[in-house]
Amino acid sequence: MLAGVIAALVLGGCGPASVLPPAQTAGEAAWTAAVRSTPAVANPLSSNVCGRGSRACIDAVVAEMARRFDALDAKCSHEAPFALLYLQVTRGVDIQGAKRFQSTAYLNHLDAEFASLYFRAYDNWRSGRTAEVPEAWRIAFQAADRETVSVLGDMLLGMNAHISRDLPFALARTGLREPDGQSGEADFDRVNALLGSVTAVSLAVEAKRYDPSITNSVLEPARLYPVTLQQLLSAWRTDSWHNAQKLIAARTPSQRAAVAGSIERGAAGRARLIAAVTSNLVTGPNAAVRDAYCRRRASR
Repeated sequence: MLAGVIAALVLGGCGPASVLPPAQTAGEAAWTAAVRSTPAVANPLSSNVCGRGSRACIDAVVAEMARRFDALDAKCSHEAPFALLYLQVTRGVDIQGAKRFQSTAYLNHLDAEFASLYFRAYDNWRSGRTAEVPEAWRIAFQAADRETVSVLGDMLLGMNAHISRDLPFALARTGLREPDGQSGEADFDRVNALLGSVTAVSLAVEAKRYDPSITNSVLEPARLYPVTLQQLLSAWRTDSWHNAQKLIAARTPSQRAAVAGSIERGAAGRARLIAAVTSNLVTGPNAAVRDAYCRRRASR
C-alpha cells in the first residue's frame, strides 16, 4: 500500500509553534545580513558570503535552520519533524558532498535562496500574512497547527511544499549554470545520489525524537523506509529542475505565470493527497500519543 501512496505522490498532483524571540543571536544576525543582500546569480567576486557561495554562507543557513528547529522542538511543535528533516538532510549533504561537487559555491548559493523561501513562508504564516503563503505551505502549516496528520505527514507535507513548490522558483532565480558557465545539473543530481545515506540517518533521528512507528510500524502504510524516502525526494527534485527550465524558457509574463500556476497547483494537489493519506485517522498515532512520547523524550 505504501508503494501505491508513494507513486501517487510522485505523479499526483504539542500545540502551535512558539513565537521566536526578538533578540538576534550571532548566527541569526549572520544569516540576516547575508540574505538581505544576496544577489540572484552566484559570483565569486561578490562581497556577500552567499553571493559568492562561500563556506560561511552554508554555515549561516544551517545555523538559522538549527535556531528555528530548536524553538519548535522545545515545544514539541508538529512543525518540528520537517524542520529537523530539512536540517539533517542539509547537514548530511554538505558533509558528504563537499568533495564530490564540481562547484560547492553554486550549491551553497542555491541553498541560501532555497532556505529563504521556507523561512519566509513560515514567518508570514506565523505573522498572520496567510495570503502571502503559497498554498502548499498553507496546507502543511495548517495540518501542523491543527495536529491532524502523523509525523510522517508533517515531514512529507513540508518536503513537498519546499521541493515541489519552492525549489523550481529558487532554481529559476539563481540560474541553472555554475559560476564558470557550465550546467549545474550534474551537481544538482549528485545531491539526489547522496540522499540514500542521509535519509537513513535522518529517519532514525526522527523516529527517536517523535514517533518510532515511522520505521518499525507493523502497519505498512505508516512505515517509511530510507530508500523510499530517497526515491520520493529525488523524483520531486528532478521534477523541480524541469519546472525551473520551463520558468526560465517562458518568453512572456503570461507564459511564466502559466508555468508558475502549474507548479503551485501541482504542489498543492500533492499536499492535499499527503494530508489525506497521512491523517491521524488513517495511519496514527493520534496527536495525544505523539505529544506524550515527545514530552517524555524531552524530559529525559
